[in-house]
Amino acid sequence: MARSLIDGAEPATSNWSIGAATLIDADISGGPGVVLCDDVILIGRGKRSPGLWPSGGIYLGEATTVGRGAILEGAGGITTGPSVHMGPGVQVLSSSHDYRRSTLPLTPAPVHIGSGVSVGANAVLVGPLQVPDGEVIPPGSIVLRDSTQPDAIKIVDVRTERPAEGVVS
Repeated sequence: MARSLIDGAEPATSNWSIGAATLIDADISGGPGVVLCDDVILIGRGKRSPGLWPSGGIYLGEATTVGRGAILEGAGGITTGPSVHMGPGVQVLSSSHDYRRSTLPLTPAPVHIGSGVSVGANAVLVGPLQVPDGEVIPPGSIVLRDSTQPDAIKIVDVRTERPAEGVVS
């Protein structure tokens, strides 16, 4: 039977439901009743771990569900309100880099997901980002901060599965 790895977790996670083959290598905390489905990856260290990212870590609000195969990269900090649902394959990215430098130094790009948000399967949320309470993000969406309205989000694409052309099956 596959086991989950939790590194640096708080005792509050003892009442969480954590699926098989889930990897947690993050400063993690949150409310009761969190569900992490199978094959979830949570990474991102913060104040409690040695390193350069004091704003890093992941906080999951009460009754939050993270779907199978989701990846939460919390180096820049991820927080959710209560009752957030993230579908399978969701990716939340909370760090960036200065593309003008060849060393690719990372910069924090925190992500806050408000209360009661529903994130559809295979959506990608790219920080810095604040998702308002009650927002419904369609499956396959790519979500960024709207540069013209810093407090708004912008869905820049909705990816759909299409049959590949020229493939012989």
